[in-house]
Amino acid sequence: MTSKVSSLLLAALGSLVTLLASPTTLLAGTSISACGPITQSGTYTLSQDISSNSGDCIDIQVSNVTLRLNGHKITGPGAPTAINGVLVLSPSGLSLSNVFIIGNGMISGCGFGVQLVSAINSGVIGVSLFTNAVGVSVGGTASNPSKHLFISQNDVEKNNLDGIDLNQTSLSRVIGNNCSNNTRGISLTASTGNVLLGNLCNSGGFTGIVLDSGSTGNNLEGNTTNSNFANGIDLHGGSNTLVGNGADTNGADGILVEAGSTGSHFSGNVALGNSTFDAEDDNSNCGTNVYHNDAFGTTNQSCVNTLLAGTPISACGTTITKSGTYTLTQDLSSSSGDCIDIQVSDVTLKLNGHNISGGGGSNGVSVQSLTGLSLNNVFVIGKGTISGFFIGIQLFSGISRSGVIGVALSGNSVGISVGGTSNNPSTNLLISQNDVEKSSGGLFLSGTSLSRIVGNNCSNNENGITLLGSTGNVLLGNTCNSGFEGIFLPANSTGNHLEGNTTNFNGGFGIDLAGGSNTLVGNGADTNGTDGILVEVLSTGNRFTGNAALGNSTFDVQDNNSNCGTNLYKNDVFINASQPCVK
Repeated sequence: MTSKVSSLLLAALGSLVTLLASPTTLLAGTSISACGPITQSGTYTLSQDISSNSGDCIDIQVSNVTLRLNGHKITGPGAPTAINGVLVLSPSGLSLSNVFIIGNGMISGCGFGVQLVSAINSGVIGVSLFTNAVGVSVGGTASNPSKHLFISQNDVEKNNLDGIDLNQTSLSRVIGNNCSNNTRGISLTASTGNVLLGNLCNSGGFTGIVLDSGSTGNNLEGNTTNSNFANGIDLHGGSNTLVGNGADTNGADGILVEAGSTGSHFSGNVALGNSTFDAEDDNSNCGTNVYHNDAFGTTNQSCVNTLLAGTPISACGTTITKSGTYTLTQDLSSSSGDCIDIQVSDVTLKLNGHNISGGGGSNGVSVQSLTGLSLNNVFVIGKGTISGFFIGIQLFSGISRSGVIGVALSGNSVGISVGGTSNNPSTNLLISQNDVEKSSGGLFLSGTSLSRIVGNNCSNNENGITLLGSTGNVLLGNTCNSGFEGIFLPANSTGNHLEGNTTNFNGGFGIDLAGGSNTLVGNGADTNGTDGILVEVLSTGNRFTGNAALGNSTFDVQDNNSNCGTNLYKNDVFINASQPCVK
C-alpha cells in the first residue's frame, strides 16, 4: 500500500513542481474600483467593494494575471443568476495560464463565484465564497482540459449547489478548503489524476465528496466528510486511492462505493456512526477494490472490513508475543505499568469501541521489540479512547510499515510518541484520523522518516505536532488549533512536506520552522498569539505556496533570515510580513 500511495503522490506532485518553479512576489499592481474586463497581463488589486447586477463582474481574458481581493467583496444579485464573480476565459478559446485569484476577500451572490475554463497552472487561494450557486467551478473539454490547478485554503460555504466543482480537470490539487454547508462539498466529473487533501466537507445538503464514473485515478487523503444528509464520500469512478479520510455520522453511508467502481485502494480511513453503513461496497465481493487497516463499524459485506475479531483482551497487563489480531472486549484500566505491550510484528490491536485509562504513568499501548530487532506491520485501530497515561501510544525505535488509526487520545502527557535514531529510525508509518487532545504534546515524532501524518485533530495541546530529527515525512490535512504551537519542526527536521494543515488560535505560533528544505503548501495559520508562520534563523531552502496566514498578533509570516535567505514564497496570502521578500 505504501508504494501505491507514494507513486500516486509523486505523479501528482508534477503540478506542484510547476507552481513552485518560478517564485514571484505579489505586487500591489493596478487598482480596480469597478467591475470590468482584464485584457492585459499583470497584477490587479481591488481598492473597494464592487458589485454587478448584470454581466460578469471581473472577466479575465489573458494569461499571467494575479487578482488580489485585498480584503474586499465582489457581490452579485443573488442566486439563481448566470453572473460570474470572476470569470477566467479566453475569447479565442485558447487555454489561459498563470492566473491566480487570491484573498483575503469574499465573493457572494453569483452563479459561479469563480469560474475557470480550460485554465492551466492557475489557482484560487484564500478566498471566501458564500451564497453562490457554485463556489469555485473549473471546466474544460476532453481535448482542452483544465490542469495543474491549485485551489487552497478557501472558505466555500452555503452555496446552493457545489462548493467546488471540477469538470474535465486533471493533475490539480484541492487542498485545505472548508467546503461545508453546501449541497455537495466537492464534486469531480470526468476528472483524473487530481489530489484532494485535507478538505473539510461537513453538514452538506447531500454529499461531502462525490466522484462520478469518469473520475478515475484521483487521490483523496486526510479529508473530513461528516454529518452530511446522505453520504460522506460517494465513489462512482474507479482506480482511486483513499487514505486517512474521515466520514462519520452521515445520513446514509460514510463511504459508498457504487457498482462498477473498482480498482480503488483504501487505507487508514475512519467511518463510524453512519445511518446505513459506515462503508458500503456494491460490487460483488468488492470487485478489485482493496481495503487495508480502515476503521469501519458497519459494512455491507465482509470484504470491506478486513479486520477480524481476533483474540479477546479483557485486562491490562497483557503482553502480546504472537502475531495476530487482538480485540478489546471491555474497558480497561491500569494504575501502574503499561496496559498493553506489543513485542512482535504482524499485530493488529482493535480497541473495538472501548477505553483504556491509566493513572498518569507508563504507556497505554507500547510497541517495542525486546530483542532489538525492528517490528513491522503493527497497527492500533479505533474507535476507542486512551487517556490518563504518560504516553498514550508509544512506538519505539525501528518500527516500520505500521500505524495508529482512528483512536481518541485525551489527557495523556503525550498522545502518540514515535521514537527512532539515525541508525534505527522508524519509517513508513501511517498515523491518520486520530483525535489527540488535552496533552502537553499531541503527536511527537523523533527519528522518524518517510511517514504520513494525515487528517488528525491535534488541537488543545501545548504542542500539536512536533518532528524532532525527522526527515522526508508528509503532514497532510491535520488540525492543530488552540494550543501553544500548532506544528513545530526543530533544526534537525528537514525535507518534510506540510500540506493542507490548519493551525489557528494558538497562543504562540501556528507553524514554527527551525529546520530547512521543507515544503509548505496550502496550510492555514490564522489568529495566533504571535506569528502565523515563523521561519527561524538558518531555516533556509524552504518553499511556500498557497498558504494563508491572517490576523496574527505579531506577523502573519516572520522570516528571520536576511532577505529570506534561500526561502521562496509564491502566491501565499499574507497581510503582515516581517520583510518584503516574504510576499
